[in-house]
Amino acid sequence: MTNPCNKQANNKSFTFNNISAKTSCLCKYLRLNRDLFKTKILSFKITFIYALVGGLWILLSDKLLAIIASNTSTITYLQTLKGWFFVIGTSCMLYLLIRNSLKRIEQSEKELKAKEELYRMVITSTTDGLWDWDIKNNSCYLSPQFKSLLGYEEDELSNSLGLWNKLVYPDDRQMVIDIAYDCFKRHVPQYKTEYRIVAKDGKTIWVLSQGQIIFDDNFKPIRMVGTYTNITERKNTEKSLNKTMEKNKELLNEVIEYDKLKTEFFANISHEFRTPLNVILGTIQLMEVHKKNCLTDNTCSYKMPKFINMMKQNCYRLLRLINNLIDITRIDSGFLQINLKNYNIVDVVERVTLSVTEFASNKSVDLIFDTDVEDKTVACDADKIERVILNLLSNALKYTKPGGSIFVSIFDKDDRIVISVKDTGTGIPQDKLDLIFERFRQVNSSLTRDNEGSGIGLSLVKSLVEMHGGKIWVESQYGSGSEFFIELPVTELSEESNKPLTAEIKDERVERVKIEFSDIYFEN
Repeated sequence: MTNPCNKQANNKSFTFNNISAKTSCLCKYLRLNRDLFKTKILSFKITFIYALVGGLWILLSDKLLAIIASNTSTITYLQTLKGWFFVIGTSCMLYLLIRNSLKRIEQSEKELKAKEELYRMVITSTTDGLWDWDIKNNSCYLSPQFKSLLGYEEDELSNSLGLWNKLVYPDDRQMVIDIAYDCFKRHVPQYKTEYRIVAKDGKTIWVLSQGQIIFDDNFKPIRMVGTYTNITERKNTEKSLNKTMEKNKELLNEVIEYDKLKTEFFANISHEFRTPLNVILGTIQLMEVHKKNCLTDNTCSYKMPKFINMMKQNCYRLLRLINNLIDITRIDSGFLQINLKNYNIVDVVERVTLSVTEFASNKSVDLIFDTDVEDKTVACDADKIERVILNLLSNALKYTKPGGSIFVSIFDKDDRIVISVKDTGTGIPQDKLDLIFERFRQVNSSLTRDNEGSGIGLSLVKSLVEMHGGKIWVESQYGSGSEFFIELPVTELSEESNKPLTAEIKDERVERVKIEFSDIYFEN
């Protein structure tokens, strides 16, 4: 790692942060050197006083002895005593100075030892890893706790700056260097950041790195010391909470979207109810008018059946809509059950197809049935299967223009049977294929669409197919038609007769066909 201190700051603006940081560093420097300064002043005073007294004694002692002593021998004796006095006094002074210094040194050693013990206790008792970066020498120290945090023994990793480069997650390395350099440039004494480091087993650990930056007299960083705290659990919790919040946000969006769909559905359903009721009401009014003119108007006799057919068809529309709503509600509440029996599925689908040939013929649409197997016994609910096929045929006929074709095919896949309903109609846009089976969804949900529908038919079909253990999907190209596939598992009920049942065309089935095709209008 390049030493950030070697970089030169381009911004030379003198801000308030620079002033406060430099003032803080200066005060800290003066506090650290205050005790040493006092000791130097005291030693200087003692030395100065001793030198002054000694100098005066040397200069004045000979004159004082000459006044006191009257002969040479006495003067020599007194000078000898003076010399010994000076030596003894100097020795005592030096002894006191040395003793005082030794006491101070001893006291300092005790204090240093106590601090070392405290420092050692802090290092051994803390669970955080300690780090010390000597910026001047570009070396780094990592405590045993930090190495243990990563799963290393103390002697497995060296204390070097290169080791730090190796341990920091590559994507976070430059970010950490930039933050440290920013603190150096702005002379901020505190350092704090979060980043990832790589453990011995290759796992990523999140750490909180915080510390103190030490500046020299010129406010140049010379050292950084601090701690590493494992915050992986906190980060995982935050990540989990964020995922939960995102999931809740998605759920909220889904609820909002579902409420929007329901609002559109009720708007459409009101249209579906209102339209046939208006037709029925208008037809009744026309019948009342023609009834008054029946005596003079010969057209009354052939117009009345037409009006009755109009009312009957719109009654079928209302009945179809109500049946779908009831069945959807019963499926959601779990009350709709299927009555499984062994049926020849080919016969069931063929008879349903034949029952709607008249509707296809009235619209000039070819309806073609084809199968690669004549008999295939499947345990199913024939009424529900008929309803599914009728719904698909109704949609195919609704969106196929005159002159088009509808193909109903059956494919035998041994353990499953596939039923296909293909048309040459308008097709479905690709972005709508995943939506057509959802509740209340329509390819065109506007009230001015070309064909009627509530948007619950295909949702009901999908539910009925899945109740049989099957699945349904669609393939379509917009403008070229659509093909719906129904796949049912081939299963048989053991208690049933070996001979499969055949569903005959009944009056109720004819009525069901009329109800299912009530949205399709023909010229009478």
